[in-house]
Amino acid sequence: LFAPQTTWIQRRDGDLAYQRFGHGALEVVVVWDWISNLEQLWQSPRVATFFRHLASVARVTLFDRRGCGLSAGAVGPPSLDQQVTDILAIQDHAGIDRSVLFAMGDGCVPALLLSATHSERVRGLCLFGPGRCIARAMADATPAAEHETTLPGAHTHDALLSHQLATIRSDWGGPLFIDTLAPSLAREAGYRRFWAAFLRLSASPSEAAALFQHGAAQRIQPILSGVRVPTLILHRSDDRHRPAEESQQLVAHIRGAHLQLLRGGANGRAHAGVVARLDGTHPRLGVGIPGLVKTLQV
Repeated sequence: LFAPQTTWIQRRDGDLAYQRFGHGALEVVVVWDWISNLEQLWQSPRVATFFRHLASVARVTLFDRRGCGLSAGAVGPPSLDQQVTDILAIQDHAGIDRSVLFAMGDGCVPALLLSATHSERVRGLCLFGPGRCIARAMADATPAAEHETTLPGAHTHDALLSHQLATIRSDWGGPLFIDTLAPSLAREAGYRRFWAAFLRLSASPSEAAALFQHGAAQRIQPILSGVRVPTLILHRSDDRHRPAEESQQLVAHIRGAHLQLLRGGANGRAHAGVVARLDGTHPRLGVGIPGLVKTLQV
């Protein structure tokens, strides 16, 4: 499969790895969810197809956040300010003046902060599946258990997070959370092998748990009032990994933001993994990202 060349920014505080590919005047910087490995991504035909579609309408930049994949580790997970600094460093190194930030899951928080504090570097913001992760281990993914995760209260949230962290540490090496990330592909042997390898090559169990815990602790409410760039939020209406209610609450606090709820079977395509959850939405993104900019007259 086609895989772009990886470039490193060599820095005293840790090297950053990124890739650039695609065509068009529109610059899209992808801010990843949880953990990643740039080169392993391209081993999945589904993921590669999604990015080829996106690259047909934009110049795309992917990067591994500090502490996972091909980027150098740090002492503990990177702070939000450090993540924003890293994205700006990548834009500077790649010669990107202004970009549309396309963020997923945990990556939505640094993307929101960058948009609020450096709006001159952001042309538009597209968020996919923001909010807290409510996934449980496969053995616990019963309707009753899923209902428990949506109940309010710090005790429930803390108990769920402890369970998630314990699962990451004990079951690392397998296709974790695939039942909620990719319900339609959860029994497909080839995709299970890809997803398990993707996780293993992205981080160690301790690194993955630390980054997961750090993502769960991020708070976005203080950021939202400062976001003044055109914002499009996409969320699967049946998402069992991050509930759509999170996006419904989010859109109410960002001035001029638009929310589009997607049905899980959009265009008859399966949703698979953190990236392949997007499979089937690329026709919307192909129109949505440049359309976001054009329609709102950025």
